[in-house]
Amino acid sequence: MKVLFISYYFPPNSSATPVLRTMGILKYIPLYGIEPYVLTSTGYVFNYKDDSFVNLFPEQKVFRVKTGIIPPKNANRRLALLSRYFTWPDSAMFWIKKAIKQGISTVRSNKIDKIVAISPPFSALIVGYYISKKTGVEIVTDFMDPWEEDLYRLYNTPLQKWLTRYFEKKIVGYASALSVINPPMRMNFIKKYNKKNVFTVPFGYFEDRIEKTDIPRNSSILRFLYLGTIGGQYKNIEVFLRGINLFYAKHFNAPVEFYFVGKKDMHSEKLLKSYKDNSIISLPYIDFKNTLSIINKSDVLVLLSTKGKRYDLVSTSKVFEIFAYKRPVFAIVPEGWLKDFVERQPCIVAEPESPLEIAAKIESIFDLWKSEKLYTHVPKALPEYNYKNIARKMAQALGCALE
Repeated sequence: MKVLFISYYFPPNSSATPVLRTMGILKYIPLYGIEPYVLTSTGYVFNYKDDSFVNLFPEQKVFRVKTGIIPPKNANRRLALLSRYFTWPDSAMFWIKKAIKQGISTVRSNKIDKIVAISPPFSALIVGYYISKKTGVEIVTDFMDPWEEDLYRLYNTPLQKWLTRYFEKKIVGYASALSVINPPMRMNFIKKYNKKNVFTVPFGYFEDRIEKTDIPRNSSILRFLYLGTIGGQYKNIEVFLRGINLFYAKHFNAPVEFYFVGKKDMHSEKLLKSYKDNSIISLPYIDFKNTLSIINKSDVLVLLSTKGKRYDLVSTSKVFEIFAYKRPVFAIVPEGWLKDFVERQPCIVAEPESPLEIAAKIESIFDLWKSEKLYTHVPKALPEYNYKNIARKMAQALGCALE
């Protein structure tokens, strides 16, 4: 079966998070009798240019459509916010017309059997829908974020909101199946549209990468590592930092360091800079291929998810990968499916709105480390979240009969 994956975000024009799952699926889905092709964009950079995945997929099967975005990359924050009133379905809107034309040509010339449209950006869903309508090829629509719920406040006018409701209903009803990122999103689509073919295809981990992870070493400093995007309503570090301060107030000069590595919004940058303590270290985005070096120098990995609008529908890309790195996990997560999941693993768990609880859990981790008992709390990699098995789930959404 030949399948065209429509993915606006694609190496090397994007940071790792939007492409991790796509590349994991593309790498392993040929094991299930699927020959993948890719329709993507070029002429943009999303967050950071990361070439970690450039050799993972054959370029001759990638069809790139050059386009610009609104606002341009060098636009100031005020212009970026203002542009949201004039764009729909997102800032990649100028990609749509060219991508539909290229997609129809690609489907016909390569005898494509099915299409997968990966969102966000949601413009990919529009592209996939019209390619499918024009060619008669079935489509699976893939949601890494919910659309109509507008969690990131993309839509500010009645017209934008109406268009989103209209096209979500139209596209979901038309698609042969949906694939979504977590169980609550799956139940949300089933409840809204009585859609039967809705598959959970979550983030995962690369087994060959995990094999390169070193066993933690004994050291004179206990190092916590948060690796990923920081900021916004779902990754707010403010209470976490207050908890760290409370810990240091009780354990002055404790040999403990906290590393925050990744893209940060302006508010988070200011917060981290306001802490003059040398034990709180902020580092910029690191290419995915180079992150193992800093993971191998760390003792405890931090999983952070904070409450926001419909936070149950949101998934962090590290949620299953983090358990495979042979290190204790400090999970600061709210009530919901994610907390239910981490509490079934040997994790140390804290409420993200309680600095006192966060400080107490840091102290308990510190005590375990001092008594050399910390590594009795190391979760194991869960095979079902290996990208080989995640690709299998996508193959099932595409209707492949698997043994």
